[in-house]
Amino acid sequence: KALLTCTAVLRTSNMKNLETVVPTTEAKKNRTAILSVSERGAKLGQRIKSLVAPHADCFEKENRPSGGEAIYFDSLKNHIGQIFKDYDQVLCIMALGIVVRMIAPYIEHKSKDPAVVVMDEVGHHVISLLSGHLGGANEWT
Repeated sequence: KALLTCTAVLRTSNMKNLETVVPTTEAKKNRTAILSVSERGAKLGQRIKSLVAPHADCFEKENRPSGGEAIYFDSLKNHIGQIFKDYDQVLCIMALGIVVRMIAPYIEHKSKDPAVVVMDEVGHHVISLLSGHLGGANEWT
């Protein structure tokens, strides 16, 4: 794991610290995952982590790293089930269609699912996809 400052730009005036969005539960301990599949998305994810979610884990595609500290994957599809179980908040920096297809088999109930937020890789558009009220995704956006 290497640590390197990224140069992505993000407007954070309306974003809250992600630690305050969802109450801590004994099971997951209020963990946040930031997922990306492109180099541009990975750099944005690192920037978000440094600005509003220092406790988050960044997951980046092996051949498209940001240069920052991250957990690398070859295929996110192979890991999303475990991420869904281990994290309370999941920020996906990628196309909405990718996220919908990837998480569909793991959606259980609004009281159990993590908050899932989808952001474009430029950081201009953000959508609360899953667990908006109970999970805190609406406040996160």
